[in-house]
Amino acid sequence: MQSNRQYTYQRTDKPKEAGYSHELISDDTQYIVERGATLDNLECVPANGCVTMLQNLRKQIERIPNADFMGTRKGDTYEWLTWREAGEIAENLSYGFMLHNLAPTVDAEGTDYRFNGLQSKNRKEWFLASLANMHQKITSVSLYDTLGVDATKFILDQTELTTMVVANDYLVKLADLKIADGKTDSPKVHRLANLVAMDSELTDEQKAKCEEAGIKLFTME
Repeated sequence: MQSNRQYTYQRTDKPKEAGYSHELISDDTQYIVERGATLDNLECVPANGCVTMLQNLRKQIERIPNADFMGTRKGDTYEWLTWREAGEIAENLSYGFMLHNLAPTVDAEGTDYRFNGLQSKNRKEWFLASLANMHQKITSVSLYDTLGVDATKFILDQTELTTMVVANDYLVKLADLKIADGKTDSPKVHRLANLVAMDSELTDEQKAKCEEAGIKLFTME
């Protein structure tokens, strides 16, 4: 079945540049023009009035508090958090970050920032920690799952990270990294003082290794 919809059109309200055709415009721009933008300046306030992720989260909690939001697959089924449940976890977690001073202020080129590191594969705890950071104006520093040692050390040093929220299989790796780095002539991981584990069950090895590295260990709970 063919559609007669025209998805783009040529802008003829201003002359074309020499050697070029008229500017090609998506028909979707009509929506934001109706919202008060122009074709030369497409900035506009979204229909719901929200301009940040945190504002959108709060709007959704107000609008559909009991609807499913985050699902984690368990076998053949999913376990869900509603918008309200996820919002409450993120907000409470943010208070914990501040209570324990896990994201101290860092001066970066004349501007004060708060940083908090995140590292894991895709999972709800990563996003909940990111939302928690937003509640306290903390910048999330995302470390990829596949980062090598040198790249990890550079990021930790550059951002002066004191805390990372991580999947539990990173606890020993990061503790070992700090121990080995401390033996070098120019340590870069010495500021890492706290690890927040995404899972509540901690092994004796994880606890002992973090203690050896001088790292305080928390769980998200």
